[in-house]
Amino acid sequence: MLHKNNEIIISPYDSIDLSTVDILVMTVSKKDVNQGNIADQLKLLNQVEKFKKKFANNVVLFFEGYEEDKRGLYQIPKIRKWIKKLFKQKPHLFYYLCDFTASIAICYLCLIKTEPVRMIGETTVCQFENDLGRLHEVLSSAITYAEKCGDSNEEISAMINRILDAMFRNSVCIDEP
Repeated sequence: MLHKNNEIIISPYDSIDLSTVDILVMTVSKKDVNQGNIADQLKLLNQVEKFKKKFANNVVLFFEGYEEDKRGLYQIPKIRKWIKKLFKQKPHLFYYLCDFTASIAICYLCLIKTEPVRMIGETTVCQFENDLGRLHEVLSSAITYAEKCGDSNEEISAMINRILDAMFRNSVCIDEP
């Protein structure tokens, strides 16, 4: 476990009192991704859910072992499959994912169809299909969960805005010549 500036990077295998954690960086090993194992992360998310609002916008997904891979995480088929499996079990996942990292965008891009089209420097430009059905599923699951947590209408509206902003913050429309 690594402590830094009130952040705790935690492996799901560690035992910790989550009441002492401000931001939870949930690590996902390459082994778990390759095996499609979400059990440890589900266990940790079940603990997070006991705190409801405390971890809203405070969970970061960190995939270990992909630092040298030039592809975006959402371009790696096994990560896409892993995220889809986690989302199926925890459709309100976006309620907890933080908007100040790429966790929301990566997870959303893993859930929809994306296609790399070219490189600009070291940045991959992808075309993605705006899947309104999936977007509705993500938002309605988060809204339903927020209501169960007792969030106010203002808090729910802010949550919707932060999720949408984080999903599309780095989206750029490039017209082809």
